[in-house]
Amino acid sequence: MAANINTPRVLRPGDVFAGRFTVVGELGAGGMGIVYEARELRDGLERKLALKLMSPAQLRKDVRAAEHFQREADAMIRVHSEHVVRVEGVGVDESTKQPWLTMELLDGETLGQRVERDGALTADVARGLAREFGHALKAAHGAGVIHRDLKPGNLFLARREDVQRSTVLKVLDFGLAGIINADQSRVQNTRVAGSLAWTAPEQGIPDARVGPEVDVWPLGLLAFWMLTGRHDWRAMNARDMTDLMLMREITIDPLDASRGDDLASLRAQALGVGDRIPPHFDAWFARCVVRDPKARWRDGGEASDALDVVLERASRTSSVAPPTPVPDAPPVHHGHPPTREHVRDPTAPLAEPPKPLSAPLPAAAPPLVAGVGAAWVDGTVDVLSDPANPRASPARERTVVAPGLAPPPPRTRRDLLRGIAIVVGGVAVALVVLRVDRFFRAPPLTHPPAPRCPPGMTLVSAGSVDLHEGSTTRRVSSRAFCIDTYEVSQADYARCVAAGGDRGCAPANDAWWQGAADADKARHRERCANWTGTGAYPIACVRWDMAQYYCQTRAARLPTEAQWERAARGDDGRSFPWGNDAPSARRMNGCGEECLREAHASGAPAATNVLYLADDGWPYVTYVTHGLFAGDRSPFGVVGLGGNVQEWTADCAAPITEGSARDRLVTCTEDTRARVVRGGAWSTIEADAAKASFRLPVLPATQRADLGFRCAADVIP
Repeated sequence: MAANINTPRVLRPGDVFAGRFTVVGELGAGGMGIVYEARELRDGLERKLALKLMSPAQLRKDVRAAEHFQREADAMIRVHSEHVVRVEGVGVDESTKQPWLTMELLDGETLGQRVERDGALTADVARGLAREFGHALKAAHGAGVIHRDLKPGNLFLARREDVQRSTVLKVLDFGLAGIINADQSRVQNTRVAGSLAWTAPEQGIPDARVGPEVDVWPLGLLAFWMLTGRHDWRAMNARDMTDLMLMREITIDPLDASRGDDLASLRAQALGVGDRIPPHFDAWFARCVVRDPKARWRDGGEASDALDVVLERASRTSSVAPPTPVPDAPPVHHGHPPTREHVRDPTAPLAEPPKPLSAPLPAAAPPLVAGVGAAWVDGTVDVLSDPANPRASPARERTVVAPGLAPPPPRTRRDLLRGIAIVVGGVAVALVVLRVDRFFRAPPLTHPPAPRCPPGMTLVSAGSVDLHEGSTTRRVSSRAFCIDTYEVSQADYARCVAAGGDRGCAPANDAWWQGAADADKARHRERCANWTGTGAYPIACVRWDMAQYYCQTRAARLPTEAQWERAARGDDGRSFPWGNDAPSARRMNGCGEECLREAHASGAPAATNVLYLADDGWPYVTYVTHGLFAGDRSPFGVVGLGGNVQEWTADCAAPITEGSARDRLVTCTEDTRARVVRGGAWSTIEADAAKASFRLPVLPATQRADLGFRCAADVIP
């Protein structure tokens, strides 16, 4: 018999948590929390999910445990990537006061289990996984989230439900994640934590301020480990390894030439797997595993893009040979300080012609690194301020001489005369042009008037937006347009209804959606009826055709979904209309604790899942211009795109295809009758549904108390 839980404790199969989650079994446990497989019965449907709870011991000893738990949820919600485990819900159990988090249930194995079983990965397989991992890091760092605990056990290879039974990499466990706010560039360590073998040294310093490069360190170690099946650290490969040995190697022992095998390729050779390291990997690795954070790649995006270039070239061949050393090149050091003899004065003459590279450079694609200390950049060469130690300093000085390039020939008198002739000829041509210009001068340029919008609308500049569906992305570009600053209000719609006749709008006094119970339709119908006449509320309970007709009476139209998303996200690709911070009771009108209270008072089924652990004061809609949610404002100044009511768009819900295109209306077919609905609402309980990229197919006959609209129009020239 299932047991309801009243006090925090470790759950057993059959236990019912929060009145809705039936525990199937334990999936895993750590020092901070426990993850269970659970079943949830909701809206008559049962689904499986992963339920994460703070461990009872952690709750007892850490007064800020709930705060840390909420931060983990916030971090995961911020990141928009298929390669980060998806959050399904977050809440607090009323009886135990225990916070909980539900996630998609994954079937598969960790990357650690895969490599432990099968050994090192080929360059091609490693590249595919590194690209997926890199996508997650780009999205996380772009959203201001740093993971701080990246390791093989937190990278999960989830099986897809497709014909090939392929896998997709998912980043797990954001329990130690830090969130960088918009006005910051770093986050402060509040505790020393992480997995020692994969953790950057600065994470061991209490109160140190760390940034995205803290995740670059483990990226380098993970790449070496995937390619070789072995750890870069000597202590990790020793039979009698202790944490003290590992800590000393990471933080104290000099990472310089005294190690003898500081290059990744030489370390791999010492381990008997030297043939697994592809060319140019050393230079990339040297900018990951370096103690000075400033000497690393700036973030996960920059590091993963560079790694992709290295592995793409390596995957072209069936076998990978160890890189051939450059003659007379000093070794790359992990932490050796720069010295004067390493830096060549670019104004000083060369003592002798530079030595050629040991292998010719490919013509089609210049190498990532031409030689130790030199890198190709648009036909010129950047020389590191310390060629012997690219990890030590990112500073660069310009020169036009590189290893493998002959010095320019000496100047002759003929060269001088040729230069004078070119200068004289150029002056003569310029004089002719000036004379002609006197007779054929173009009229002065005049600037066209700035585009304007009708009253009550906001101008959205021309630009592009990436529409997402799973891992598929389509870039859609559009001209400038106008969109309602606020949702269409009850007062606006009432004027259209009052017009009557052919120009009148149909009253919004009914409720229907596919599969809805009569009791649910009655509640929504009652809510819409109660709001009628309250002009400041947004109109709801309107079908798609009713919304489109209203817009046409204003010489406007419903926005396309690309226009809606561009108005919400702007040019910076933010996750939510207000930025990248997770939804809260201050930012949007969603479903907070007030939903639970109102459901209990009205006798409606009480959902224990809420969007945020606070009361926003509005169990249903709020005024379209209410100052309480002024934070729900997009980069262009459009208000209420994140919450209050969801909004109809003009497009049919066709699948998104890869590529790029101009914005155009997606017409319906026999298979795609549903229309796309965008944005969150007062009923939203999942953060993903409040994201600017969230799209929901809804039948056009749907009328709900949480579904409204706004109009769009062309700019006034």
